[in-house]
Amino acid sequence: MSMELRRITTRELAAPCQELSNEYMDWLAGQVTDSYGIVLPEEEIEELHADLRAQAEVLFHDPGRLYLGYVEAEPVSLGLLKPVGEGEGELKRMFVRPAHRGRGFGSVMLHRLVDDARELGYERLRLETFPFMESAIALYRKNGFQDAPAFDGFEGATHGVGDVEMFMTLDLA
Repeated sequence: MSMELRRITTRELAAPCQELSNEYMDWLAGQVTDSYGIVLPEEEIEELHADLRAQAEVLFHDPGRLYLGYVEAEPVSLGLLKPVGEGEGELKRMFVRPAHRGRGFGSVMLHRLVDDARELGYERLRLETFPFMESAIALYRKNGFQDAPAFDGFEGATHGVGDVEMFMTLDLA
């Protein structure tokens, strides 16, 4: 079974993106609680849900990207490329629904976003993740990402999880 990637460029097409983003953020909040005992307040989770809506216009146009992966008519994966500075982009919300994990869909999404970043002229990509995301970290490392120190303005700092996050970068130059 293969996954079809669709680039999302309008709000009308983005509704499933929001659904997957919310699912991911809810899962993530639960994992952070289970792994570290950090309970994100409901209002912070709502802020995380609203984050995709707030960034959508940037992601719809160059140099941003927003993709959904579909299996048949079902959205099963999400991935974003957000511009964050001169020559630098950030991978965000990389998510594959649990029932579809282990089929290489995360790899397909990652390769599409990295290829787009190169085509758009990015020199470096960055991401933030958590140590419990072992298979995602293995995927990133397999594709050249390396551990890095925390970067300015990382999302987790505003939600009290920065001390338990990991940071990675990929040099595209």
